[in-house]
Amino acid sequence: MSLLPDLNIRFLTNYIKCNYSCPYCIVGSMKGDPRYDVFNENALSRIATHITQIESRINIRLGVLGEFFLSSALVGVAEQLSHAPNIKTLNLITNLSFPFKKYSDDLKNFDLSKLGLVASLHPTEIKDFEAWFDTARRLNELVDFSVALVAYPPLIPTLPTLVSKLGEFGIHAFVQGFVGKFKDREYPFSYSAEEQEILRTISTSRHDYAYFVEAKRAGLCNAGHKSVFVDITGQVRPCGMGRGGESLGDFLQGPNLRLYDAPRPCTRKTCFCDTENINTVSFETHYAHTGPNQHKFIYRFAELAAENPEYGEWSIRYP
Repeated sequence: MSLLPDLNIRFLTNYIKCNYSCPYCIVGSMKGDPRYDVFNENALSRIATHITQIESRINIRLGVLGEFFLSSALVGVAEQLSHAPNIKTLNLITNLSFPFKKYSDDLKNFDLSKLGLVASLHPTEIKDFEAWFDTARRLNELVDFSVALVAYPPLIPTLPTLVSKLGEFGIHAFVQGFVGKFKDREYPFSYSAEEQEILRTISTSRHDYAYFVEAKRAGLCNAGHKSVFVDITGQVRPCGMGRGGESLGDFLQGPNLRLYDAPRPCTRKTCFCDTENINTVSFETHYAHTGPNQHKFIYRFAELAAENPEYGEWSIRYP
């Protein structure tokens, strides 16, 4: 099959079961959103099958509202996708609450060369940090692995130590802004100057800092052009931020898509989802992925900046 250029797909499966109760979880705020229907295994399988029939190279993230590895159906569909010829990369997320053996067993039949795995580190829920770090270390040797930390205000002072600990094992870590209210303040708009400075020192890129801490607006975006959002009802939308939006297809019915012929200006006030903001033209212009993990990327002009500091990642105008 001759494949068309890359298409990024975020497939929010709406699997909501979780074994953690993080104080900053935003799942409750999504109630009433028509995109978040009940989890449906038949729909999950049908949508995934149609995605494997799209004549593009697909970078896909299977999103959940709970813990991915609690569902054998999700693991099965992810394994299927990993072997599909048109799937270029497959990204999954876990809270890493299970022993390494469960992960190695669940992933044993995957095409691991396509897999990017992100572990979200939730300090309020972890009972044995050494065991958690050991599992992370072993997974880092198995797959293209990264760790996400949420910049929840009470946790910010502890984040540099956690990032440093992960670094000792050679594990890539990135920080996401907290989205929600804390002490009647709306985040990520309310970080203090001191909190911003801490977060800047541990941000792996200007891009992450701009979107997750400074709440940068997206500007020109590839949503609907080179990227789409799919929900468990099969509806294909340009983007997962906000509610509704123009339908570009129905993956319950088939693999047909009506994509825009060029990027369009973003009309949203915010772009907080870590899968949405990598679809912006500013990201595409300034960064390049280094492998299947969507959170691992390099600044395109690093070599130029080495000789000309004015081209540095944190020095240039970032539109």
